[in-house]
Amino acid sequence: PPNSRLKSRVCGGAVNRAYYGIFWAVTCVHLLDGNHFKKHKESIGIFNRDYINTGIFPKEFGRKIHNAADARNLYVKANEITAQENLEFAKELLTAVKNYCEEKLNGIERKKFEESISDYLCAAGGYIYGDAKKFDKALALDTETLLKFIKNTQAKEFKKLASRITENVENYFVKSLCSKLDEKNIIEVLREPLEMRGCKFRLVYWKPETNLNPETVELYQKNILTCVRQLHYSKQNNNSLDMVLFVNGLPLKPNYRARRSKRN
Repeated sequence: PPNSRLKSRVCGGAVNRAYYGIFWAVTCVHLLDGNHFKKHKESIGIFNRDYINTGIFPKEFGRKIHNAADARNLYVKANEITAQENLEFAKELLTAVKNYCEEKLNGIERKKFEESISDYLCAAGGYIYGDAKKFDKALALDTETLLKFIKNTQAKEFKKLASRITENVENYFVKSLCSKLDEKNIIEVLREPLEMRGCKFRLVYWKPETNLNPETVELYQKNILTCVRQLHYSKQNNNSLDMVLFVNGLPLKPNYRARRSKRN
């Protein structure tokens, strides 16, 4: 039945998200020790060997990680019980990893840890090093990268928008986007097309399920992922965030703009 298929997809999505939360928590531990592994199986296997079998993390974590990986591979058959179990374990593991990292960081320079993470993301995660100077503190956006992405992927739609307005099209686009971001958080805005004056724009292209359509693969590859360290976000003080990830000029922090006025 349609409702059953919908429920299955929702549970499958939850299982998939839980697994990736687990995987990146494991990756964080490896990075702390200066290691990174491209293959999931290798990363998890070494985590079991070096951190679970040695007693650093509880023995039952090994079984739960294995179950989460299996559930992710069979996500189409996921149910509410499996999804809930994996989400709960993801939270448990993230808390344990957070405590482990905080304890270990007491004896490690945070700068080196940040470097390990950013180097890994740019070497194996598809990111490039971003420039903190491009960040517009008033708008909480990297407008240069944002407009570069839009022009590279949706040039015809951008020209159509320019023909329908009298003001500068770049300023109008950024202003319209900011208005939407003041209503919704960044994650919500990324999920749906941005509409203005009868034109529709994608702020991100999600990874296609298959490689059968070369056009969707090419658009996905044109996403611009940037990693910015020591981002000074306020116009009123010199406060900074250790690291911020951006997709096409938008900071990946759901309530970033909602708190912008307070920070400024």
